[in-house]
Amino acid sequence: MQSNRDRLSQNDLAKALGLAPSAVTKLKTQGMPIDSMQSAMEWRRRNVRFDMRAKHPPAPSVDAAAQRVTALSLLALQALECGEFQLVETELRAALQALPSDADVSMPLEVWDALTGHIFAKVASSPNWEPAALDDREAAAMGKFWLSIASGKLTPLPSD
Repeated sequence: MQSNRDRLSQNDLAKALGLAPSAVTKLKTQGMPIDSMQSAMEWRRRNVRFDMRAKHPPAPSVDAAAQRVTALSLLALQALECGEFQLVETELRAALQALPSDADVSMPLEVWDALTGHIFAKVASSPNWEPAALDDREAAAMGKFWLSIASGKLTPLPSD
């Protein structure tokens, strides 16, 4: 049983799903469960028809996109604690991909590790790898590299 502290609020669910809180309330009255991100997403997949002819919505603002990533990263942290990270991973990677290039992103270290750890482990195990001091330009480029790994945009080739 979840404690009140661990329970997903409708506002958190709205942010994570990219909806207005009023839309979550409306969907809840139509039967959408709000006890977990997974059950809400599954219900929406089964019950909400998306008009294929509809125009794509405008790209979210930098603030809205960053807020969505923040909300999903907090859900991901809870999911990691429960051993259920895979329930949020795809949605979080998609939100990271949707970030405008000028967005600043902040996520808990545990979430960064879950998204990028498989690559960092390969890099750190290389015999030639050494941590290095970076100037601002190099640090910005490295940040973009790790964000592309975390978002799933950049996937390394398998090693032979």
